[in-house]
Amino acid sequence: MSDITPERENRGGAAETAASRPAHTGFTPSALAGLAPALVFGLLSVAAVWPIYRTPRVWLVFGVALAIAVLLWAVRIALRWSGTRVFLLWLGLFVLSVVPVATPRLVGGNPARILSAERDALAAVVTGWKQLLTLSLPVGDYQAMLVPFYLLLSLSMLISVLLVTGRRRFLQWAVAPLVAPLLFGLIWGPGQVSAPLSVPLVGWTLVAPIELMIWSAALLAALIWVRWGADADRRAALKRGRGLSMGTGVTIQTRAAEGDVTPAVPRRSRWGRRVIGGVLLVAALIGSAIGAPSLAALGQREVPRAYVDPNLIIQAEPSPLGSYRQWKRDTTFNEGLFRVSAPGKGPERLGLAVLDGYDGTDFHVASPTEQGTRFTRFPGAVGAGDTQRVRVEIERGYTQLWLPLPAQIAQPPRFSGARADVLEDSFYLNRDTGTGVVTPPADPLDRTGNVGVRAGDAYEVEFPANPVDTGAPADPATQPPRFPTREMPELTAWLRTQAQPQNAAGFETLVKRLRDRGYLSHGLADDQANSAWITQLREGGGYQFSPSSAGHSGARIEQMFEDLNRQQRAAGPEADERALIAAVGDDEQFAAAVAIIADTFGYDARVVVGVRLGADNDIPGVPACRDTCTGANLAAWVEVRGANDVWHAVDVTPQSANLPTDLVEGQQLPEYATRPQDLGARSDDPQLNVGEGESVDNPDQDEAAWVEILWTVLRIVGLSLGALILLALPILYLPVAKRLRRTRRYAPAPAETRALGAWGELLDGYRDAGRRVPWGVPRMDQAIALAHEGLGDDTGEYGEAERDQERLLCSIASRVDRAVFARGLSTDEDVERIWEDVAVALETLRVSEPGRWRRLRIRWSLRSLLADVSVRGIGAQLSRWGRSASRTLTTPARRLSVRASQKGRGRDSTDTSTHLTQEKTQR
Repeated sequence: MSDITPERENRGGAAETAASRPAHTGFTPSALAGLAPALVFGLLSVAAVWPIYRTPRVWLVFGVALAIAVLLWAVRIALRWSGTRVFLLWLGLFVLSVVPVATPRLVGGNPARILSAERDALAAVVTGWKQLLTLSLPVGDYQAMLVPFYLLLSLSMLISVLLVTGRRRFLQWAVAPLVAPLLFGLIWGPGQVSAPLSVPLVGWTLVAPIELMIWSAALLAALIWVRWGADADRRAALKRGRGLSMGTGVTIQTRAAEGDVTPAVPRRSRWGRRVIGGVLLVAALIGSAIGAPSLAALGQREVPRAYVDPNLIIQAEPSPLGSYRQWKRDTTFNEGLFRVSAPGKGPERLGLAVLDGYDGTDFHVASPTEQGTRFTRFPGAVGAGDTQRVRVEIERGYTQLWLPLPAQIAQPPRFSGARADVLEDSFYLNRDTGTGVVTPPADPLDRTGNVGVRAGDAYEVEFPANPVDTGAPADPATQPPRFPTREMPELTAWLRTQAQPQNAAGFETLVKRLRDRGYLSHGLADDQANSAWITQLREGGGYQFSPSSAGHSGARIEQMFEDLNRQQRAAGPEADERALIAAVGDDEQFAAAVAIIADTFGYDARVVVGVRLGADNDIPGVPACRDTCTGANLAAWVEVRGANDVWHAVDVTPQSANLPTDLVEGQQLPEYATRPQDLGARSDDPQLNVGEGESVDNPDQDEAAWVEILWTVLRIVGLSLGALILLALPILYLPVAKRLRRTRRYAPAPAETRALGAWGELLDGYRDAGRRVPWGVPRMDQAIALAHEGLGDDTGEYGEAERDQERLLCSIASRVDRAVFARGLSTDEDVERIWEDVAVALETLRVSEPGRWRRLRIRWSLRSLLADVSVRGIGAQLSRWGRSASRTLTTPARRLSVRASQKGRGRDSTDTSTHLTQEKTQR
């Protein structure tokens, strides 16, 4: 029935399975194919990280990493080096190549800077990951930002090479480390996905087409590689199992009783599985393309760079507009904040903070959750055209984190002074608003606790000419309001009373009327804390103090417009403009009011706190800086953007020449009127939800609101159902996967293959029940061990039912051995009975388990599915290392005696090794 011929003797008598042998032993086409994963996934990684860098040097990084991988692959195969040696060689190559490949700008053509560049590049291995998250994209080849990608790509290729040139059991895992560079592009990339792509023939719109194609190609490449590796492993295992006895060094060429080789799996069955696999893959890709729009509609994807920024420090700081009056106190009014100098004309304004968010309480820097933009590092130049320079030197009176900057800068600030490097590393810029901040680490010698710049810091910055237009704004773009104006009926009533068209001319008229009908005041009392600004205004034209409250909340702004509406009703329609003055405040209140009016008109509006420069930009009450900016020069204005997409600066400081006068309805203002001050008067906050300015119901708006509410409810329900489905997928997957595994094992095949499938099904059933399945022993020993598993030393526990189960397991093991080692003697009916007995044994096992929950845990257990992914491979590797060390330390005479004793084991070793090979083949 079988021919036995000598082949070779295994050294040490150790059984060597097909999976434990090296995947490749020479420069064969099969070995060369091991570089395919590194090549394919390297190209996909370049495409994945392109939005981060957008520089051709990424291709150089990929080429050098691939070249190093090819060199390591050749050394590994030719010299048979160990993994440790290969890793040390890779480490040396990486250290030598990281500067010319990933950090060329750190050298800058100066050989003397190579050592410092090497130090910075190696430091970027640890710190570059976080620094990359704080930079605005794309970063290009800025500093050492290419080092993380170069390290990850080269290291993943190294691990892949070690896997493809190592043991065959690890061959299929060669693609796993190469997924890391793809995840790097996904996690460290931007929050925005690629632009949608329309498919005209089918009318579909693919959301994030580039990301979809990259990951689809990666999935397809991984499936092809895993399939190729699995087929190679299976073919080698079948060859070893049918032809080689690993224990005695003989070849067993078995044939059926009729002399023919047992037929292989029908070609039609193999092609059917391939077609089914291809159809499932295409269906998955189509499903991803169809489902992507619904997922993308939920918003931008969340990435770590959305959470690594100085927003926490900024949110802890008080609003620059809310603290505006602190600069008008006597202690800071005339104190120098910073000096400004420019070789040319210089900017017209320097902004400290641009506030584009309003929550009804105060204006603040809008966070990303409020449709704002983040503060990021500023790696390089933006824009083009002529630029100008301005230099700012910080004085003792300014210790804020807000950096005085023009509205738009062309280059990062070049800091000077003792803390230049610290400030450069802690500078962040909001690219949309132009606000810059510095967040240097705390100085243990500075006991003031200030966060930001301080006296002695200086910087020079380039900016484009005329970044903000100071002329008339364009017509509004009619965008929906962002600020909560529905709770401001007095403001709405005042706008309705003015009867101005909703265009640029109407907006300018409203701003002029508001400033003319207001009165400048920075405080509640004429005391020592407010004497400096009052003295300055009196020197300019006989100013008389009038109290005003601080703040710019909705209630405070409503109080202003309530005073304006009451004064206009009292003065009548024919009143003089001086009779309508009633709103007392300063830039804080009037900037908030103008921004809300602009938002109501459809403008994109924001409040800027800063200083005006040059004598031509003087405004009565808040003069412009000449040389040194003080608290007296600090102002607030509004920037609006209309249909032309250009920001226009709008000054809002109220007049200070004419006093407000209290009138009753019908009273006329005298030609030379004076108003006595009522210092004991107080005003209550108006009721925000009542008044003549309440809007009437709009059926269209109500319908739109209902649609929005319905869509919100449906989206929440859909997301909840989706989350439940995702949670239920593992529960649904396990029984289906086990059923498919059993069907595959039971499918038509040679008798020994089906018998091995039945034995594998039995072992997996015991694994799911929590039983320990012995590994590396004959099946009869496995059957006995399984029958006694879980029983104590007391023989009373081993009853008649246990003996029946043991006899059944031993019978199954004996018949499986017969089907494997005596091919052709077992018929299909014998195999069917084996499967039936396996079903009986497993059912007996399940019934013997106490409790319904225990049986459910067996049904949904993962142990059998994870049987191949276990520490068994690690244990086998340690065992092989131990045998190798033992052979090295054993004397030649002892080695010959050990080998002779191992030859004497005879058929038992043969049965064990062939059993291992056949079981591995079935798995």
